Amino acid sequence: MGCTLLKITGSLLLLFITKFIAVYVFGRKIAFFTDNFLLFVFAGLVPAYIAKIKHDNFYLWWIFGTWIPGLTIIAALLMDDFSDRHPMQKDLE
Repeated sequence: MGCTLLKITGSLLLLFITKFIAVYVFGRKIAFFTDNFLLFVFAGLVPAYIAKIKHDNFYLWWIFGTWIPGLTIIAALLMDDFSDRHPMQKDLE
């Protein structure tokens, strides 16, 4: 539990740092993304949860889902189950 909380906190911190760097570099041109940053973070949870159900990497899909929510939701819905894609992983478990 503590390790998971630490990963989530670290991921959020990294995303907030990225937000501030983007505002500094690009100015107010990307105001829509920075003003709605939390909305994008929570939208990224949708493909991440779908990927978790399909036995794939939650955090990787969360990061991708935060940056490109619409496309990653579609990709997560269309992807195969991880255990179906990698049959050797079944033998190791």
